[in-house]
Amino acid sequence: MRLTDWRGAEYGVGDIVLYPRMSGRSCEMQEGTVTDIYVAVRDPETYGWKRLAEGATPDGQPTEMRVQILPTRSSREFFRWGVPKPVTLTIVKNVTALPKEAP
Repeated sequence: MRLTDWRGAEYGVGDIVLYPRMSGRSCEMQEGTVTDIYVAVRDPETYGWKRLAEGATPDGQPTEMRVQILPTRSSREFFRWGVPKPVTLTIVKNVTALPKEAP
């Protein structure tokens, strides 16, 4: 699956993107690699969100687009413990695709 950022550039799994990140009252720009893109639906039994199976239709259930990103570096380098873990964004309109570098 491929999405389009706010500038009209396409991005998908394996592409490098920028997204805003907050820590307290401080904001930073985070760079990362897209590892997954999927649609989540509201589960009427648990009232939580779950991944919609590939090819399935939401059948009137509320949906959210989700983008999972593995952080690589940030503008402020807030102190982090251990190895970076993937983050899942639910507000995907702030994602900015970086242009692919020429070989």
